[in-house]
This record gives sequence, C-alpha cells and structure tokens, in this order.
Amino acid sequence: MNSLFVIFIQYSIKILSRLPLSVLYILSDFLYFILFYVVKYRRSVTAGNLSKSFPDKSAVELLEIEKKYYHFMTDLMIEVIKGFTISKKELQRRFKIKNPELLQQYLDSGKSVLIYASHYGNWEWSVQIVPAILLDVGSYSLWSVYKPQSNKYFENLINRVRARFGGNMVAMKAVPKKLLQLQKVPYAMVFASDQTPVAGETQYFTTFMNQETAVFMGVEKLAQKFNNPVLYWHVNCIKRGYYEGEFIHLFENPREITTYQITNAYNQLLEKCIRQQPAYWMWSHKRWKFKKENIPRMNNNEQQ
Repeated sequence: MNSLFVIFIQYSIKILSRLPLSVLYILSDFLYFILFYVVKYRRSVTAGNLSKSFPDKSAVELLEIEKKYYHFMTDLMIEVIKGFTISKKELQRRFKIKNPELLQQYLDSGKSVLIYASHYGNWEWSVQIVPAILLDVGSYSLWSVYKPQSNKYFENLINRVRARFGGNMVAMKAVPKKLLQLQKVPYAMVFASDQTPVAGETQYFTTFMNQETAVFMGVEKLAQKFNNPVLYWHVNCIKRGYYEGEFIHLFENPREITTYQITNAYNQLLEKCIRQQPAYWMWSHKRWKFKKENIPRMNNNEQQ
C-alpha cells in the first residue's frame, strides 16, 4: 500500500475521531442513505439472510429490520472511528457492564475463563470496555481473539485501538500456543464465534436462526482441554451510542459436559439475543455459505 495513502487514511481517521459523536452521527445518517439507497451495499445478502431467519415476518417487517440494521451499521462505523481517541471515562459512561464481578471473582480466585462473544452490538467497544473496567480493579491478563486480515497495516492499526485500555490481541491460529504460555497466570480470553468456519475445517452443523449452520467448535475443545469455566458476553443496545454488557454463566467444569453441549448453548443464547433485538447483528455477512452435503469429508454419525 502506498505510504502516502496510508498516512492520509490514518490522520483522517484521527481527525474525525476527535469530533463529538453528536456530529459524527450526522455523518452516519448520510452514510446510511448512501449505502442503503445509492450503493445498496450487500442488500441482497442482508435481505436473504433476514427472510430465511424470520420466515414468519411480513415483507414490511423485514424491510423495517433491514433499514434499522443499515442505520446501526453506519453508526457502528462511526463508533469504531471514535474508538481511536475516546477517553476511558467517556467509554465507561456509554458502555456499562452489568456484572463485572462474575468474571472478576474467577480471576481473583486464580481461575482462567473462556468467553463466548459475537458480532452483535458494538463488538469493537466490547473489546475495549472489558479491560477498561476490569484492569482498574485487578492485575489480569485479558485477551481477544481476532481473525488475521490480508491488509496487515489496517489489521495492526485496529488491533492497537482495541488494545488501548490494556487488553491483548491474539490471532486465531496462535490461540492454543498462547493458552499453554498463559497457564501460570489467570486470564480471560474472548472469542467471537458466530462467523462461518472454513469449509475444510467444519466439524459440526446445528440449527441456528431457522437454518442449518456450520459452527466453530474451537471454544468447546479448548474449554474441555484446559477445563476453563465458560461465560457468554451478552450486549444490550440501550439507545444510539449506549450499550450494556452482561456476563452470563454457561459451564463451570467443561470436562463434565457432553460433546456439542457447550457449542449448542452458545448458539442458542446468541439466537435468543438476536431475536430480541434483530437489527444489531451482522446480517450483511455471508453467514450461510455452505450446507452439510457440501462437506464430503464429514460422516453422518459425526452429526447429531
């Protein structure tokens, strides 16, 4: 990438980031109009995902969710930019954690925790808010797992923003090695597990949002290997620019849990969350890329 262009993008983002959110939301309204009505960015993907997920809803209801989703998506873009310079105090005012003590008590007792999350609500502020609050009350190692991008400049840029308040980032494929390195220190590691796994690595399908869905098994396997307690990170979208996160207890001793039970519990909780506030999930993502019959290496008795 041209170095002058990189510098231009970086400084443009920083300048925009210093504007108040009240001003940035005006820009968001303009972006919404462009993406939804002019460019029609991935509208066919979004509309298809919504209609298959909510077959009981009318065309009018689906269009209302679609419009609300695109408006939230442009708000999210603006809020991500704001995340470059937002103060810890302002972030804590806009993003509350309902029960930080649930995670804190595990870490205080020396137990490490794996946390299921998703691309729901402002997931970028979620990465920032947990260390912003918990690292004020204890010395813990907090990690967020990310999927490496082809553009390494922007990957490094966004990861620096995510880690502004003391969190750490680890690439998906480096997680097993990192967990072995962290065994002597209490840690919490967050996984956004709602995207589509690579076809060649798919091991399990479940019914999610009314559709046969390939899902990640990584968190379940790691939890059972290290016997880490498992939590779910739920985000409630209060109003524009305001969120509330909540930790939900899933499993205390994963080695005592049957296969697929942890994975299914996560997907059921995520679906419940989406159905309550459907506009705040990433509908423009091609979540349902393939079906079970497209994965020839899988055998029937592997699926339940």
